[in-house]
Amino acid sequence: MASLPSPTQVAGDQAGQFEAWYKKIDPSGSGAIQAGPAAGFLKKSGLNDNVLSRIWDLSDPGGKGYLDKAGLFVALKMVALVQNGKEPSLANINLPTPPPNMGEPPPHPPPPTKVPPAKPAPPTTGGAATAAAAGGVWTITPQDRARYDTIFNTLGPEANKLHGSKVSGVMLNSKLPTETLGKIWDLADMDKDGSLDRVEFSIAMHLIYKVLENNPVPSSLPQEMLSSAQRAGVAQGPVPAPLAPPSQVPQPNTPKQQPNKDNLACGVEATSGSSAEKPSGPPPAPWVISAAEKARYDVMFHNADLDKDGYVSGQEIKGVFLQSGLPQMVLAHIWNLCDIKQTGKLTSEQFALAMWLIQQKLAGTDPPAALTPEMVPPTMRPKPSAETSVVPAKPQYTNPELQLVADEIEELNADKLKLEAEIQQKEAGIRVKNNEIKNLQTELDTLSSTLRQLEHQKGAAQQRLDDLGNQKKVLEGERNDLQALIEAELEEVISDIF
Repeated sequence: MASLPSPTQVAGDQAGQFEAWYKKIDPSGSGAIQAGPAAGFLKKSGLNDNVLSRIWDLSDPGGKGYLDKAGLFVALKMVALVQNGKEPSLANINLPTPPPNMGEPPPHPPPPTKVPPAKPAPPTTGGAATAAAAGGVWTITPQDRARYDTIFNTLGPEANKLHGSKVSGVMLNSKLPTETLGKIWDLADMDKDGSLDRVEFSIAMHLIYKVLENNPVPSSLPQEMLSSAQRAGVAQGPVPAPLAPPSQVPQPNTPKQQPNKDNLACGVEATSGSSAEKPSGPPPAPWVISAAEKARYDVMFHNADLDKDGYVSGQEIKGVFLQSGLPQMVLAHIWNLCDIKQTGKLTSEQFALAMWLIQQKLAGTDPPAALTPEMVPPTMRPKPSAETSVVPAKPQYTNPELQLVADEIEELNADKLKLEAEIQQKEAGIRVKNNEIKNLQTELDTLSSTLRQLEHQKGAAQQRLDDLGNQKKVLEGERNDLQALIEAELEEVISDIF
Protein backbone atom coordinates (compact mmCIF):
# COMPACT_ATOMS: atom_id res chain seq x y z
CA MET A 1 0.00 0.00 0.00
CA ALA A 2 1.43 3.39 -1.02
CA SER A 3 2.08 5.84 1.80
CA LEU A 4 1.46 9.57 1.62
CA PRO A 5 4.03 12.27 2.36
CA SER A 6 3.92 13.85 5.79
CA PRO A 7 1.49 16.78 6.27
CA THR A 8 4.39 19.12 7.03
CA GLN A 9 6.14 18.20 3.77
CA VAL A 10 2.95 18.69 1.75
CA ALA A 11 1.87 22.03 3.25
CA GLY A 12 5.28 23.72 3.44
CA ASP A 13 4.96 27.38 4.40
CA GLN A 14 1.13 27.07 4.18
CA ALA A 15 0.96 24.68 7.12
CA GLY A 16 -1.04 27.14 9.22
CA GLN A 17 -3.85 27.44 6.67
CA PHE A 18 -3.92 23.69 5.96
CA GLU A 19 -4.05 23.00 9.70
CA ALA A 20 -6.93 25.48 10.14
CA TRP A 21 -8.90 23.82 7.34
CA TYR A 22 -8.28 20.41 8.89
CA LYS A 23 -9.53 21.58 12.31
CA LYS A 24 -12.60 23.10 10.68
CA ILE A 25 -13.59 19.86 8.95
CA ASP A 26 -12.57 17.57 11.82
CA PRO A 27 -13.18 19.70 14.93
CA SER A 28 -13.24 16.66 17.22
CA GLY A 29 -9.79 15.53 16.05
CA SER A 30 -10.98 12.00 15.24
CA GLY A 31 -8.39 11.66 12.47
CA ALA A 32 -10.98 10.32 10.01
CA ILE A 33 -12.97 12.72 7.79
CA GLN A 34 -15.84 10.75 6.31
CA ALA A 35 -16.55 10.79 2.57
CA GLY A 36 -19.64 13.02 2.77
CA PRO A 37 -18.10 16.01 4.60
CA ALA A 38 -14.81 15.63 2.74
CA ALA A 39 -16.48 15.55 -0.69
CA GLY A 40 -18.69 18.51 0.20
CA PHE A 41 -15.65 20.54 1.24
CA LEU A 42 -13.63 19.65 -1.89
CA LYS A 43 -16.55 20.53 -4.20
CA LYS A 44 -16.26 24.12 -2.97
CA SER A 45 -13.09 24.35 -5.05
CA GLY A 46 -15.23 24.51 -8.21
CA LEU A 47 -13.39 21.62 -9.92
CA ASN A 48 -15.40 19.12 -11.94
CA ASP A 49 -16.28 15.69 -10.58
CA ASN A 50 -13.75 13.79 -12.74
CA VAL A 51 -10.83 15.86 -11.42
CA LEU A 52 -12.11 15.57 -7.84
CA SER A 53 -12.43 11.81 -8.25
CA ARG A 54 -8.81 11.61 -9.37
CA ILE A 55 -7.74 13.80 -6.44
CA TRP A 56 -9.63 11.52 -4.05
CA ASP A 57 -7.84 8.44 -5.42
CA LEU A 58 -4.49 10.14 -4.83
CA SER A 59 -5.49 11.24 -1.32
CA ASP A 60 -6.93 7.86 -0.31
CA PRO A 61 -4.55 5.36 -1.95
CA GLY A 62 -5.63 2.56 0.38
CA GLY A 63 -9.31 2.89 -0.50
CA LYS A 64 -10.35 3.40 3.14
CA GLY A 65 -13.35 5.52 2.15
CA TYR A 66 -12.30 8.48 4.33
CA LEU A 67 -9.42 10.96 4.58
CA ASP A 68 -6.97 11.25 7.44
CA LYS A 69 -4.89 14.37 8.06
CA ALA A 70 -2.22 13.45 5.52
CA GLY A 71 -4.91 12.63 2.95
CA LEU A 72 -6.67 15.99 3.41
CA PHE A 73 -3.37 17.87 3.07
CA VAL A 74 -2.61 15.98 -0.16
CA ALA A 75 -6.11 16.75 -1.47
CA LEU A 76 -5.69 20.47 -0.74
CA LYS A 77 -2.31 20.47 -2.48
CA MET A 78 -3.74 18.66 -5.53
CA VAL A 79 -6.55 21.24 -5.73
CA ALA A 80 -3.97 24.04 -5.65
CA LEU A 81 -1.96 22.34 -8.44
CA VAL A 82 -5.02 21.98 -10.71
CA GLN A 83 -6.14 25.57 -10.07
CA ASN A 84 -2.69 26.75 -11.16
CA GLY A 85 -2.64 24.68 -14.37
CA LYS A 86 -0.39 21.88 -13.13
CA GLU A 87 -0.80 18.13 -13.21
CA PRO A 88 -2.26 16.66 -10.00
CA SER A 89 0.23 13.95 -9.06
CA LEU A 90 2.37 13.05 -6.07
CA ALA A 91 5.44 13.80 -8.19
CA ASN A 92 4.44 17.50 -8.16
CA ILE A 93 3.65 17.58 -4.44
CA ASN A 94 6.63 19.88 -3.66
CA LEU A 95 5.98 22.40 -6.45
CA PRO A 96 5.31 25.88 -5.00
CA THR A 97 1.72 27.06 -5.45
CA PRO A 98 -0.56 29.65 -3.86
CA PRO A 99 -3.05 28.32 -1.29
CA PRO A 100 -6.02 26.51 -2.87
CA ASN A 101 -9.18 28.49 -3.51
CA MET A 102 -11.91 26.61 -1.60
CA GLY A 103 -14.71 29.05 -2.40
CA GLU A 104 -14.34 30.88 0.91
CA PRO A 105 -11.66 32.93 2.70
CA PRO A 106 -8.84 30.91 4.28
CA PRO A 107 -9.78 29.99 7.86
CA HIS A 108 -7.32 32.27 9.63
CA PRO A 109 -8.17 35.34 11.71
CA PRO A 110 -8.92 38.33 9.41
CA PRO A 111 -6.91 41.54 9.81
CA PRO A 112 -8.39 43.95 12.33
CA THR A 113 -10.86 46.42 10.88
CA LYS A 114 -12.32 49.55 12.28
CA VAL A 115 -15.78 48.90 13.64
CA PRO A 116 -18.15 51.81 14.23
CA PRO A 117 -18.96 52.28 17.88
CA ALA A 118 -22.08 50.50 19.01
CA LYS A 119 -24.28 50.85 21.99
CA PRO A 120 -23.00 48.84 24.92
CA ALA A 121 -24.92 45.60 25.39
CA PRO A 122 -25.86 44.31 28.82
CA PRO A 123 -23.53 41.63 30.15
CA THR A 124 -24.57 38.06 29.45
CA THR A 125 -24.13 35.01 31.56
CA GLY A 126 -22.06 32.05 30.49
CA GLY A 127 -25.12 30.12 29.29
CA ALA A 128 -26.43 33.07 27.28
CA ALA A 129 -23.04 33.58 25.67
CA THR A 130 -22.92 29.94 24.64
CA ALA A 131 -26.40 30.15 23.15
CA ALA A 132 -25.49 33.29 21.22
CA ALA A 133 -22.37 31.65 19.83
CA ALA A 134 -24.36 28.60 18.76
CA GLY A 135 -27.04 30.79 17.19
CA GLY A 136 -24.45 32.56 15.04
CA VAL A 137 -23.87 29.34 13.09
CA TRP A 138 -27.48 29.38 11.92
CA THR A 139 -27.79 33.12 11.22
CA ILE A 140 -28.82 33.89 7.62
CA THR A 141 -27.14 37.08 6.44
CA PRO A 142 -28.60 39.37 3.75
CA GLN A 143 -25.93 38.07 1.38
CA ASP A 144 -27.02 34.47 2.05
CA ARG A 145 -30.67 35.39 1.54
CA ALA A 146 -29.87 37.10 -1.77
CA ARG A 147 -28.09 33.96 -2.96
CA TYR A 148 -30.97 31.71 -1.94
CA ASP A 149 -33.51 34.04 -3.55
CA THR A 150 -31.59 33.79 -6.81
CA ILE A 151 -31.82 29.99 -6.75
CA PHE A 152 -35.47 30.25 -5.74
CA ASN A 153 -36.29 32.44 -8.76
CA THR A 154 -34.52 30.13 -11.25
CA LEU A 155 -36.66 27.18 -10.16
CA GLY A 156 -39.88 28.80 -11.38
CA PRO A 157 -41.97 29.43 -8.26
CA GLU A 158 -45.75 29.34 -8.51
CA ALA A 159 -47.72 31.67 -6.27
CA ASN A 160 -44.36 32.51 -4.64
CA LYS A 161 -43.85 28.88 -3.61
CA LEU A 162 -41.83 25.91 -4.86
CA HIS A 163 -43.31 22.43 -4.81
CA GLY A 164 -41.20 19.64 -3.36
CA SER A 165 -40.63 18.11 -6.81
CA LYS A 166 -38.84 21.30 -7.92
CA VAL A 167 -36.72 21.58 -4.77
CA SER A 168 -35.66 17.92 -4.67
CA GLY A 169 -33.18 18.28 -7.56
CA VAL A 170 -31.23 21.07 -5.84
CA MET A 171 -31.27 19.21 -2.52
CA LEU A 172 -30.03 15.99 -4.11
CA ASN A 173 -27.13 17.85 -5.76
CA SER A 174 -25.71 18.40 -2.28
CA LYS A 175 -24.92 14.63 -2.13
CA LEU A 176 -26.13 14.50 1.48
CA PRO A 177 -27.75 11.26 2.70
CA THR A 178 -31.46 10.89 2.02
CA GLU A 179 -32.20 10.66 5.74
CA THR A 180 -30.42 13.98 6.38
CA LEU A 181 -32.30 15.67 3.53
CA GLY A 182 -35.57 14.36 4.98
CA LYS A 183 -34.79 15.95 8.36
CA ILE A 184 -33.88 19.24 6.66
CA TRP A 185 -37.14 19.21 4.71
CA ASP A 186 -39.16 18.57 7.89
CA LEU A 187 -37.51 21.57 9.57
CA ALA A 188 -37.90 23.90 6.58
CA ASP A 189 -41.50 23.02 5.61
CA MET A 190 -42.96 24.73 8.67
CA ASP A 191 -46.58 24.73 7.47
CA LYS A 192 -46.34 21.11 6.19
CA ASP A 193 -47.95 21.91 2.84
CA GLY A 194 -45.36 20.13 0.69
CA SER A 195 -44.07 23.42 -0.75
CA LEU A 196 -41.51 26.02 0.33
CA ASP A 197 -41.92 29.78 0.25
CA ARG A 198 -38.90 32.11 0.14
CA VAL A 199 -38.26 32.03 3.89
CA GLU A 200 -38.66 28.25 4.10
CA PHE A 201 -36.43 27.74 1.02
CA SER A 202 -33.73 29.99 2.55
CA ILE A 203 -33.87 27.89 5.72
CA ALA A 204 -33.55 24.64 3.76
CA MET A 205 -30.58 25.88 1.72
CA HIS A 206 -28.83 27.32 4.77
CA LEU A 207 -29.23 24.05 6.65
CA ILE A 208 -27.71 22.18 3.70
CA TYR A 209 -24.72 24.53 3.59
CA LYS A 210 -24.10 24.22 7.31
CA VAL A 211 -24.39 20.43 7.28
CA LEU A 212 -21.85 20.35 4.43
CA GLU A 213 -19.57 22.33 6.76
CA ASN A 214 -19.79 19.43 9.23
CA ASN A 215 -22.45 20.96 11.51
CA PRO A 216 -25.10 18.52 12.80
CA VAL A 217 -28.72 18.94 11.79
CA PRO A 218 -30.52 20.65 14.70
CA SER A 219 -33.36 18.73 16.34
CA SER A 220 -35.63 21.76 16.04
CA LEU A 221 -35.57 24.92 13.95
CA PRO A 222 -33.30 27.50 15.64
CA GLN A 223 -35.19 30.70 16.39
CA GLU A 224 -32.20 32.76 15.26
CA MET A 225 -32.38 31.12 11.82
CA LEU A 226 -36.09 31.87 11.42
CA SER A 227 -35.84 35.49 12.56
CA SER A 228 -32.69 36.18 10.52
CA ALA A 229 -34.28 34.65 7.41
CA GLN A 230 -37.25 36.96 7.76
CA ARG A 231 -35.05 40.00 8.45
CA ALA A 232 -32.63 39.26 5.61
CA GLY A 233 -35.45 39.28 3.07
CA VAL A 234 -35.59 43.07 3.07
CA ALA A 235 -31.80 43.58 2.76
CA GLN A 236 -29.59 43.60 -0.30
CA GLY A 237 -26.16 42.12 -0.84
CA PRO A 238 -23.84 40.51 -3.39
CA VAL A 239 -25.07 37.24 -4.88
CA PRO A 240 -22.49 34.44 -4.75
CA ALA A 241 -22.71 31.35 -6.95
CA PRO A 242 -25.50 28.92 -6.04
CA LEU A 243 -24.88 25.61 -4.27
CA ALA A 244 -25.49 23.58 -7.41
CA PRO A 245 -26.85 24.16 -10.89
CA PRO A 246 -30.64 24.31 -10.76
CA SER A 247 -32.48 21.35 -12.18
CA GLN A 248 -34.96 23.52 -14.04
CA VAL A 249 -34.01 26.70 -15.89
CA PRO A 250 -36.65 28.79 -17.69
CA GLN A 251 -36.28 28.79 -21.48
CA PRO A 252 -35.30 32.07 -23.19
CA ASN A 253 -38.56 32.25 -25.16
CA THR A 254 -40.75 31.35 -22.19
CA PRO A 255 -42.50 34.36 -20.67
CA LYS A 256 -41.76 34.96 -17.03
CA GLN A 257 -44.40 33.89 -14.57
CA GLN A 258 -46.31 36.51 -12.65
CA PRO A 259 -47.81 34.53 -9.79
CA ASN A 260 -49.40 37.52 -8.10
CA LYS A 261 -51.39 38.43 -11.21
CA ASP A 262 -51.60 35.84 -13.98
CA ASN A 263 -51.84 32.73 -11.84
CA LEU A 264 -54.51 34.25 -9.62
CA ALA A 265 -56.41 35.43 -12.69
CA CYS A 266 -56.28 31.93 -14.13
CA GLY A 267 -57.53 30.53 -10.86
CA VAL A 268 -60.45 32.96 -10.80
CA GLU A 269 -61.28 32.24 -14.42
CA ALA A 270 -61.17 28.50 -13.87
CA THR A 271 -63.47 28.65 -10.88
CA SER A 272 -65.86 31.26 -12.21
CA GLY A 273 -69.32 30.30 -13.41
CA SER A 274 -72.84 30.06 -12.23
CA SER A 275 -73.58 28.05 -9.15
CA ALA A 276 -75.86 25.80 -11.16
CA GLU A 277 -72.83 24.51 -13.17
CA LYS A 278 -70.80 23.61 -10.10
CA PRO A 279 -70.91 19.86 -9.43
CA SER A 280 -72.59 18.93 -6.23
CA GLY A 281 -71.98 15.89 -4.06
CA PRO A 282 -69.31 14.97 -1.52
CA PRO A 283 -65.81 16.48 -1.99
CA PRO A 284 -63.02 14.12 -3.10
CA ALA A 285 -61.43 12.13 -0.29
CA PRO A 286 -58.02 13.51 0.82
CA TRP A 287 -55.04 11.35 -0.05
CA VAL A 288 -53.67 9.17 2.73
CA ILE A 289 -50.13 10.44 2.01
CA SER A 290 -49.28 13.85 3.43
CA ALA A 291 -47.33 16.44 1.48
CA ALA A 292 -44.26 15.96 3.70
CA GLU A 293 -44.33 12.17 3.15
CA LYS A 294 -44.75 12.68 -0.60
CA ALA A 295 -41.71 14.98 -0.72
CA ARG A 296 -39.64 12.39 1.17
CA TYR A 297 -40.76 9.59 -1.15
CA ASP A 298 -40.02 11.80 -4.17
CA VAL A 299 -36.36 11.88 -3.12
CA MET A 300 -36.31 8.06 -2.98
CA PHE A 301 -38.11 7.91 -6.35
CA HIS A 302 -35.51 10.21 -7.92
CA ASN A 303 -32.70 7.94 -6.69
CA ALA A 304 -34.44 4.76 -7.91
CA ASP A 305 -35.36 6.13 -11.37
CA LEU A 306 -32.04 5.24 -12.98
CA ASP A 307 -33.08 5.95 -16.59
CA LYS A 308 -34.88 9.18 -15.55
CA ASP A 309 -38.00 8.37 -17.59
CA GLY A 310 -40.42 9.36 -14.82
CA TYR A 311 -41.24 5.74 -13.98
CA VAL A 312 -39.62 2.99 -11.91
CA SER A 313 -39.73 -0.64 -12.96
CA GLY A 314 -39.75 -3.66 -10.67
CA GLN A 315 -36.05 -4.17 -11.31
CA GLU A 316 -35.23 -0.56 -10.34
CA ILE A 317 -37.01 -0.72 -6.97
CA LYS A 318 -36.43 -4.38 -6.17
CA GLY A 319 -33.69 -3.47 -3.70
CA VAL A 320 -35.82 -0.78 -2.05
CA PHE A 321 -38.69 -3.22 -1.56
CA LEU A 322 -36.52 -6.06 -0.25
CA GLN A 323 -34.85 -3.77 2.31
CA SER A 324 -38.18 -3.68 4.14
CA GLY A 325 -37.79 -7.36 5.08
CA LEU A 326 -41.41 -8.14 4.17
CA PRO A 327 -42.28 -11.48 2.52
CA GLN A 328 -42.16 -11.45 -1.26
CA MET A 329 -45.85 -12.39 -1.54
CA VAL A 330 -46.78 -9.29 0.50
CA LEU A 331 -44.51 -7.09 -1.63
CA ALA A 332 -46.03 -8.58 -4.80
CA HIS A 333 -49.52 -7.81 -3.48
CA ILE A 334 -48.51 -4.20 -2.73
CA TRP A 335 -47.04 -3.87 -6.23
CA ASN A 336 -50.27 -5.16 -7.79
CA LEU A 337 -52.33 -2.70 -5.75
CA CYS A 338 -50.21 0.27 -6.81
CA ASP A 339 -49.75 -0.74 -10.46
CA ILE A 340 -53.38 0.24 -11.07
CA LYS A 341 -53.22 0.07 -14.87
CA GLN A 342 -50.97 -3.03 -14.87
CA THR A 343 -48.25 -1.33 -16.92
CA GLY A 344 -45.34 -2.93 -15.08
CA LYS A 345 -44.09 0.50 -13.95
CA LEU A 346 -44.94 2.95 -11.17
CA THR A 347 -45.25 6.72 -11.31
CA SER A 348 -43.98 8.89 -8.46
CA GLU A 349 -47.46 8.87 -6.88
CA GLN A 350 -47.79 5.09 -7.21
CA PHE A 351 -44.30 4.63 -5.76
CA ALA A 352 -45.19 6.87 -2.81
CA LEU A 353 -48.34 4.80 -2.24
CA ALA A 354 -46.30 1.57 -2.34
CA MET A 355 -43.82 2.90 0.23
CA TRP A 356 -46.71 4.09 2.42
CA LEU A 357 -48.33 0.63 2.31
CA ILE A 358 -44.98 -0.96 3.20
CA GLN A 359 -44.64 1.36 6.20
CA GLN A 360 -48.22 0.52 7.23
CA LYS A 361 -47.43 -3.20 7.06
CA LEU A 362 -44.27 -2.73 9.12
CA ALA A 363 -46.44 -0.91 11.68
CA GLY A 364 -48.82 -3.88 11.86
CA THR A 365 -51.56 -2.88 9.37
CA ASP A 366 -52.06 -5.33 6.50
CA PRO A 367 -52.55 -3.91 2.98
CA PRO A 368 -56.17 -4.06 1.81
CA ALA A 369 -57.49 -6.44 -0.82
CA ALA A 370 -58.32 -3.41 -2.97
CA LEU A 371 -57.47 0.29 -2.77
CA THR A 372 -59.94 2.44 -0.88
CA PRO A 373 -60.96 5.79 -2.48
CA GLU A 374 -58.61 7.78 -0.24
CA MET A 375 -55.66 5.55 -1.26
CA VAL A 376 -56.04 6.09 -5.01
CA PRO A 377 -53.45 8.66 -6.21
CA PRO A 378 -55.10 12.02 -6.97
CA THR A 379 -54.07 12.09 -10.64
CA MET A 380 -55.51 8.61 -11.22
CA ARG A 381 -58.91 9.25 -9.74
CA PRO A 382 -61.83 9.47 -12.19
CA LYS A 383 -62.64 13.04 -13.06
CA PRO A 384 -66.37 13.58 -12.74
CA SER A 385 -67.95 15.47 -15.60
CA ALA A 386 -70.50 18.18 -15.11
CA GLU A 387 -73.24 15.93 -16.47
CA THR A 388 -72.59 13.00 -14.16
CA SER A 389 -71.68 15.02 -11.08
CA VAL A 390 -74.71 17.29 -11.01
CA VAL A 391 -77.32 15.75 -8.75
CA PRO A 392 -80.76 16.53 -10.15
CA ALA A 393 -83.41 17.65 -7.79
CA LYS A 394 -85.80 14.96 -6.65
CA PRO A 395 -89.03 15.25 -8.69
CA GLN A 396 -92.21 15.94 -6.80
CA TYR A 397 -95.57 14.85 -8.13
CA THR A 398 -99.07 15.63 -6.96
CA ASN A 399 -100.21 12.21 -8.10
CA PRO A 400 -99.45 9.72 -5.28
CA GLU A 401 -98.93 6.85 -7.71
CA LEU A 402 -96.40 8.81 -9.77
CA GLN A 403 -94.60 9.88 -6.59
CA LEU A 404 -94.46 6.24 -5.46
CA VAL A 405 -92.95 5.20 -8.80
CA ALA A 406 -90.39 8.03 -8.59
CA ASP A 407 -89.37 6.94 -5.09
CA GLU A 408 -88.94 3.37 -6.29
CA ILE A 409 -86.79 4.55 -9.20
CA GLU A 410 -84.63 6.54 -6.80
CA GLU A 411 -84.16 3.51 -4.56
CA LEU A 412 -83.28 1.36 -7.57
CA ASN A 413 -80.67 3.93 -8.70
CA ALA A 414 -79.15 3.96 -5.22
CA ASP A 415 -79.03 0.15 -5.23
CA LYS A 416 -77.48 0.26 -8.68
CA LEU A 417 -74.69 2.59 -7.54
CA LYS A 418 -74.06 0.41 -4.51
CA LEU A 419 -73.88 -2.73 -6.64
CA GLU A 420 -71.53 -1.02 -9.12
CA ALA A 421 -69.20 -0.08 -6.24
CA GLU A 422 -69.30 -3.66 -4.96
CA ILE A 423 -68.59 -4.95 -8.46
CA GLN A 424 -65.56 -2.69 -8.73
CA GLN A 425 -64.23 -3.97 -5.42
CA LYS A 426 -64.89 -7.56 -6.49
CA GLU A 427 -63.12 -6.96 -9.80
CA ALA A 428 -60.14 -5.48 -7.96
CA GLY A 429 -60.09 -8.55 -5.70
CA ILE A 430 -60.31 -10.80 -8.75
CA ARG A 431 -57.33 -9.01 -10.33
CA VAL A 432 -55.33 -9.60 -7.16
CA LYS A 433 -56.31 -13.29 -7.13
CA ASN A 434 -55.48 -13.60 -10.83
CA ASN A 435 -52.03 -12.17 -10.19
CA GLU A 436 -51.56 -14.62 -7.34
CA ILE A 437 -52.68 -17.45 -9.65
CA LYS A 438 -50.19 -16.26 -12.27
CA ASN A 439 -47.40 -16.30 -9.68
CA LEU A 440 -48.39 -19.79 -8.52
CA GLN A 441 -48.66 -20.97 -12.13
CA THR A 442 -45.17 -19.64 -12.79
CA GLU A 443 -43.84 -21.55 -9.77
CA LEU A 444 -45.70 -24.68 -10.94
CA ASP A 445 -44.23 -24.36 -14.43
CA THR A 446 -40.77 -24.00 -12.94
CA LEU A 447 -41.25 -27.11 -10.78
CA SER A 448 -42.67 -29.05 -13.74
CA SER A 449 -39.70 -28.09 -15.86
CA THR A 450 -37.35 -29.19 -13.10
CA LEU A 451 -39.22 -32.50 -12.79
CA ARG A 452 -38.97 -33.12 -16.54
CA GLN A 453 -35.23 -32.46 -16.41
CA LEU A 454 -34.86 -34.93 -13.54
CA GLU A 455 -36.91 -37.56 -15.40
CA HIS A 456 -34.76 -37.03 -18.48
CA GLN A 457 -31.64 -37.48 -16.36
CA LYS A 458 -33.18 -40.60 -14.83
CA GLY A 459 -33.88 -42.04 -18.31
CA ALA A 460 -30.34 -41.28 -19.43
CA ALA A 461 -28.95 -42.94 -16.31
CA GLN A 462 -31.16 -46.00 -16.87
CA GLN A 463 -30.01 -46.23 -20.48
CA ARG A 464 -26.43 -46.09 -19.29
CA LEU A 465 -27.10 -48.89 -16.82
CA ASP A 466 -28.67 -50.99 -19.58
CA ASP A 467 -25.66 -50.45 -21.80
CA LEU A 468 -23.32 -51.44 -18.99
CA GLY A 469 -25.44 -54.58 -18.37
CA ASN A 470 -25.17 -55.58 -22.03
CA GLN A 471 -21.43 -54.99 -21.97
CA LYS A 472 -21.21 -57.16 -18.87
CA LYS A 473 -23.03 -60.02 -20.61
CA VAL A 474 -20.74 -59.77 -23.64
CA LEU A 475 -17.65 -59.82 -21.45
CA GLU A 476 -18.97 -62.78 -19.47
CA GLY A 477 -19.56 -64.69 -22.74
CA GLU A 478 -16.05 -63.93 -23.92
CA ARG A 479 -14.71 -65.05 -20.55
CA ASN A 480 -16.62 -68.36 -20.74
CA ASP A 481 -15.32 -68.98 -24.28
CA LEU A 482 -11.76 -68.30 -23.18
CA GLN A 483 -12.17 -70.55 -20.18
CA ALA A 484 -13.50 -73.41 -22.37
CA LEU A 485 -10.65 -72.94 -24.82
CA ILE A 486 -8.11 -73.03 -22.01
CA GLU A 487 -9.62 -76.24 -20.60
CA ALA A 488 -9.57 -77.89 -24.05
CA GLU A 489 -5.95 -77.01 -24.63
CA LEU A 490 -5.08 -78.20 -21.12
CA GLU A 491 -6.68 -81.61 -21.78
CA GLU A 492 -4.83 -81.84 -25.09
CA VAL A 493 -1.52 -81.15 -23.40
CA ILE A 494 -2.18 -83.72 -20.72
CA SER A 495 -3.10 -86.37 -23.31
CA ASP A 496 0.14 -85.71 -25.21
CA ILE A 497 2.17 -86.16 -22.08
CA PHE A 498 0.63 -89.45 -21.12
